[in-house]
Amino acid sequence: MLIETDNKHLIKTCFNIAQALPEHFNQTGLINMAKALETDKLYTLTEHKLKSFATIQTLNNHLAEITWLATENKSQGKGYGSILLEHIENDLKAQGIKMLKVKTLATEANYEPYEKTLRFYQKLGFIHIESIDPYPGWDAGNPCAILIKIIGE
Repeated sequence: MLIETDNKHLIKTCFNIAQALPEHFNQTGLINMAKALETDKLYTLTEHKLKSFATIQTLNNHLAEITWLATENKSQGKGYGSILLEHIENDLKAQGIKMLKVKTLATEANYEPYEKTLRFYQKLGFIHIESIDPYPGWDAGNPCAILIKIIGE
């Protein structure tokens, strides 16, 4: 298993993984993801081939945000996302980052794929701090759950 950062040559493969998950990423999301893959810090996890990726944006000296995270469909539930996030947290902590934030669809939406996503983050220690609907840039009726995890002291 290999975790690397800023593998710009894997951007197309990352995007292809996301396109194969239409229950998670709509057209607007894919457009925004394409931009983030170019501008945000890219982490990739490969095991013979790309399994999972995440983009991270540093918001200030203490806070970073997971802007996108995806694991290829047939590799979900096998620990790749958890391993990747653990690596990211350690990397960010070494940079002095104290908190990691992520936004996802809130449980109020009653949409099973994202209820599973929310459980994934909560299992890894993220705490739901609020839901906002409409969230700026999100469609009304798609409540945004904001989660935070303390990763540094």
